[in-house]
Amino acid sequence: MFNNARLYFNLYAGPVVLLIASYFLHSFGYQSEDNPYISQFGSYMVYAGKAAALVAAVWTARNIWKLWRAFQGIGDVCQRCGGPETYISNGRYGPYYKCWKCGSNCSERKHN
Repeated sequence: MFNNARLYFNLYAGPVVLLIASYFLHSFGYQSEDNPYISQFGSYMVYAGKAAALVAAVWTARNIWKLWRAFQGIGDVCQRCGGPETYISNGRYGPYYKCWKCGSNCSERKHN
């Protein structure tokens, strides 16, 4: 249970925060058209909100694709739990992989 909650939090927390920020940017951009001091930035905020929503959609699609690959056993898969992993190139003792599901670390030398 805890591992699945951790996995889904790692997969979808970033895109959800970005979607919330895009909603506020988009709505604030439309509301700022009446204010003479910031009306010139209103259209830019609307476009920034749309761009943030697009980035969140692409980010979510990438995470779903990575999760699907882990369930199929393709790509970087954790040796302990079978969850998706992320490659981290600048670790203290060299490059390593970090699991999104159980949080374990595996050095690059042991991974391959």
